[in-house]
Amino acid sequence: MTNPKLHLKFIFTAGLLALALFTAQIGLADDATPTATPTPQAKDAELYTARGALLGLLQSYDEAIESFDKAISINPKYEEAYKYRADIYLQTGDIGAALNDYTQAIAINPKDAEVFYQRGLLYEYVGVLDLAAEDFGHVLSINPKQVNAYIHRASAYCQLGQCDKALADYNQAIILDPRNVVAYSGRGGILLNQHQFAEAMADYNQAVVLSPQSAVVYFNRGKLFFVLTQYDEALVDLNQANALSPVFADVYVYRAYILSQQGELEDAIADLDMAILLNPNDASSYNNRGDIYRQLKKFDLALADTGKAAELVPEKAIYVGSLGDIYYDMGQYDEALSYYRKALQLQGAEQYPIIAQRIYELENATPTPAPTAKP
Repeated sequence: MTNPKLHLKFIFTAGLLALALFTAQIGLADDATPTATPTPQAKDAELYTARGALLGLLQSYDEAIESFDKAISINPKYEEAYKYRADIYLQTGDIGAALNDYTQAIAINPKDAEVFYQRGLLYEYVGVLDLAAEDFGHVLSINPKQVNAYIHRASAYCQLGQCDKALADYNQAIILDPRNVVAYSGRGGILLNQHQFAEAMADYNQAVVLSPQSAVVYFNRGKLFFVLTQYDEALVDLNQANALSPVFADVYVYRAYILSQQGELEDAIADLDMAILLNPNDASSYNNRGDIYRQLKKFDLALADTGKAAELVPEKAIYVGSLGDIYYDMGQYDEALSYYRKALQLQGAEQYPIIAQRIYELENATPTPAPTAKP
């Protein structure tokens, strides 16, 4: 997931920022004038909160937090101070403190849909998807027309494996907002995974119509063409996605596979070079480039790349098995057999029948060519 939208809902315009801060400080100074029995007033908490919000805009985060602390010490039930302080904690990366403040704000006002929404985004960001879905549900119980709550809950449901619920949420989002590109894209992804290819294509086509300058919508449709092995159509969409966003790593990964299948191995390597430059921890790109080097019989380069893939994800049998394929093609069958056996230990014969077959062939001296990799 991308970083949640951490916005500060401040009430002052940028043009009045300095004046507002000065006014808030003057107001606090006036209230601080000694009296016989000084008693904090409710407006003091509001002034400290306003001052903290303005300091947050100025990125004076420590001072902002001090102002919110003061506001809360004056009025522990002032919801706005907790909400704004949570925003500042997010700006400083203190996720735990932000969650605590959103939770406190909810305890004070359990009818505030926006706080549930912000906490849901935060739970989604840290991967606590069940609580994220629950918070988005609270948002919708308060405001059933909050489209983004349906979309984020759908995303959480999908990642939790509850695809039917996710599909229902995307459907509702589209009913409420028939031009919502994210909803069409999300629903298309579920339909693709369910092998409802025609329906997925309809959603991806609509997303392209609605957002023709988005690299993501072209990539999604290109990926569907890829799954359908309609590689020419896939290349058109992937090329368009690349033109719109040259730093979209997955575009290079998928395009590289198509190019390799078309025999354009050097072009495929160039794409994987870019994919690795943009995402140096993507094991699949190293493995795919290693496979192309294997096809070119550049075995040292193949071993280096595939070894890197296995180093990044040592528990993935396919990368260990790919090392076996390289040694197999080099005619070093003992080394190949060793890696194949390690791969089989990681995944098992039922899940990895190709490796089981390869081991049987080597043990019975009937080697056949190794397969090529796919994203």
